[in-house]
Amino acid sequence: MNRKTLEYFITLAETLNFTTTARKHFVVQTTVSRQIALLEQEIGFMLFERNTAGVKLTLAGELFLVDIKRILREYDKAIEKAAAVNKTEILRVGHSSDRGQICLRDVLKIFQTEYSDVEISLCQATPYELIQKLNNDVVDVIAIYRPQLADVPGIHTIEVFKSGMAIGVAQNHRFAGRKTVRSIELKDEKILIPNKDILKKQHEYIVECCRKDGYEPNLVEADSFDTQVLMVQLGKGIGFFSDYEITQSKKSDIKFVKLTNTNHIYHIDFAWKKNNESGSLKKFVRATRKFCHK
Repeated sequence: MNRKTLEYFITLAETLNFTTTARKHFVVQTTVSRQIALLEQEIGFMLFERNTAGVKLTLAGELFLVDIKRILREYDKAIEKAAAVNKTEILRVGHSSDRGQICLRDVLKIFQTEYSDVEISLCQATPYELIQKLNNDVVDVIAIYRPQLADVPGIHTIEVFKSGMAIGVAQNHRFAGRKTVRSIELKDEKILIPNKDILKKQHEYIVECCRKDGYEPNLVEADSFDTQVLMVQLGKGIGFFSDYEITQSKKSDIKFVKLTNTNHIYHIDFAWKKNNESGSLKKFVRATRKFCHK
């Protein structure tokens, strides 16, 4: 039993004429006759009564007609539904738990307003994992701290956030009552910095900026951002933060002081592969440029 045979049956049941049925399906009459006979043989009962006056549906044929028409409608709906899902555009976005997450939120608001037909798939990961996901085409675009993108080939980037830097210190630290501190004043401080094995490029960037500011940093490595924050709170050293933290942070047990006379800059970029021709990605880039030109 196939779709074409069932269509022959439905047309014949509605016209009760083999010639008309054949004409409607652009086949010869013998093809229709043969297919109906094979159908009746397959299902095990007669669908039509045949006599010299013509054909008419049997009672079983009438019931079969109702159910087959319903089944084919459902079949067509199933194909239509699946095809619609298959055609749905999906934007796959990766982010970490920093300022990039906030930039994404703002851009995606614009994106959803203008491209409501595109589905958005989000995943959170470490910077290293984000770059791996981008390289392996698991995500279309990532929001990431710019130093992490050093030496990543074959990508386009767009800057979505830029700010100066601040240092975070414990409440009893000698800088806690200051509004600003010059970078060179940090030369005798223990500076909490991401573990080189985990965030190599960020580690290297901070060291490079300290050296450009005129001193060799006294480093204390932390295995994560959360560990770094905890160690600052416990007075185990100072940490670098975006100066956005000064006004937005709820960490009341950390004092944030603006860093001046420094090469440290906090950049967040969106990055995507040059060879990604995804239509949803192109729409996202347009939404991002709109956000950046506000």
